[in-house]
Amino acid sequence: MTEGQQERFDDDAFRMWVSEGTHQSRNYLGRKGAMLKPGPRVCKTASISLYGDGETKDVRKRELRFSSFARRDGQFDFENPENSWYIEDEEIERLLAFLNADVDHTGRYRVVDAQSPAADILDLVDSGGDSIREFLTSLTETMDPALVSEILGRSEAGITGAELAVITARRELVRIASSLAQADDVTEQAMQQAIGDAWWIFGGRYIRVLERRDLLSLDQHDIPLITADGSLHIVELKSPKIPALVRRHRNHWIVGSEVHEATMQAANYVRSADELGLQLQALVSDELGIDVKLRRAFATVVIGHRDHISDPSVPTDQLDLALRTYNASLSRIEVVTFDQLFDAANRSLQFETF
Repeated sequence: MTEGQQERFDDDAFRMWVSEGTHQSRNYLGRKGAMLKPGPRVCKTASISLYGDGETKDVRKRELRFSSFARRDGQFDFENPENSWYIEDEEIERLLAFLNADVDHTGRYRVVDAQSPAADILDLVDSGGDSIREFLTSLTETMDPALVSEILGRSEAGITGAELAVITARRELVRIASSLAQADDVTEQAMQQAIGDAWWIFGGRYIRVLERRDLLSLDQHDIPLITADGSLHIVELKSPKIPALVRRHRNHWIVGSEVHEATMQAANYVRSADELGLQLQALVSDELGIDVKLRRAFATVVIGHRDHISDPSVPTDQLDLALRTYNASLSRIEVVTFDQLFDAANRSLQFETF
């Protein structure tokens, strides 16, 4: 049926029409439409017109038009619409999202194709809860190139959807760990459990967490990391609640005694790795199947949080300066606070394209 055809309309009838492209424009590929309301005095219609390459039939533009036509002399005047307006391409997708979405809160939303891999990932996250988030996080932490390539590399949309879910899960872990570090009853053990094997929090230099924490005699490391070149990097976690993180000394601020004690603990770990590394490296590789270079190891001490400092007179910039000054005097050891660690992790998860 075409727009120009006139006939008697039933009130409950739903009529559609399709017209092929004409020779008036080779970019016009055709139109289909529907009568939304053939009323006694006005007829409301909606139509979608397609434009593109007349030879290949590739669609490059879609136009959704709404029109109303008055009845004159018993017939609708389809040649002269009373009102007409249209939307096109992405505007159509947004309208469909609005009509199909069950939105209860004000916010910003993104349209996801229901048939795309991204939609499958989001459905799994919504339905699976923590188990799906744990799977996505563990998938990236294993860093198995073959597995990641097989699952994520099938299409650009699949990569985008899966990576978005992983990034969201990582941001949530940072948020939870950051909130825990600010709690009044926080403990060192609680922070160890919160961070777990999330090696990526410490930056892109690391590829995994070492399975064994007791490779060196008399020592057990909180988080032994493996760098990209296979060397050992020891992370020593202390409590975020260190009231005397820095203190006044004459005219300057310096780190407190607990920071110094934790640093010396890490220094002993590094020294033991140097002394025992040569003889242990072959044993660890042959007996345990762990390929790690133990000599010339590095260490990071994570201790304190600026929110737990008892002296309110400590300026923020002086806290940072005291830590920078202390770190400048160290070799192969770095001291950071929990808030500095989580701020850096959050920045690494922010992308200009998002």
